[in-house]
Amino acid sequence: TVSVPITRYHPDLYCVTFTRISVSNVIDVSSAKTAICDTGPIITLSRVEEDAMYEYTAVVNNTAGATSPVSLVKSAKTRSAAPDIAPGQLKATFSGSSEIVISWDAVNYLRLNGELTGYNIRYSQSNGANITTVYQSGSLRSRNISGLMFDASYSLQVAAVSTGGNGTLSQVLTVRTKQDVPGVPVPTSQVNSTAIQI
Repeated sequence: TVSVPITRYHPDLYCVTFTRISVSNVIDVSSAKTAICDTGPIITLSRVEEDAMYEYTAVVNNTAGATSPVSLVKSAKTRSAAPDIAPGQLKATFSGSSEIVISWDAVNYLRLNGELTGYNIRYSQSNGANITTVYQSGSLRSRNISGLMFDASYSLQVAAVSTGGNGTLSQVLTVRTKQDVPGVPVPTSQVNSTAIQI
């Protein structure tokens, strides 16, 4: 949105002219200037692209037909959208009865809508209890998850995170942790004249 300051006379119409500019602050010749007029004093520029820089100026017209001087040139950068695709091919390997390693495929960079910053890994027991989300920064596509209950069913999902926000969660991968390894037995014995009980 563009906020236009209130003038000393009664305004009738606010007009904002904007154009897209390149990263080097050069006007993009492929982007024509666009003007939007409204009763204001806030005008929303809705015909803009994601993750793009824009320059804009504003004028105010009053009921007497007078027009204010053109404002100073301002600039604003639109935000990136969040990733619109989820990671695929989730896999889990077991490194113990209470620990798993989850891995996944990379997200197509054209669908990230920004720069990849990491991944959110969401897991819970399959009955919906104990929902936990952990963040894996960077481009590494695996995560060790420990402290799980042994011989229990878990649901896992992964979402890409970009500079535009949190993406869509993947399909659910359901796994069951291994049974715990039996402990070392501690034998005791009872002895009589004809038998030994262990």
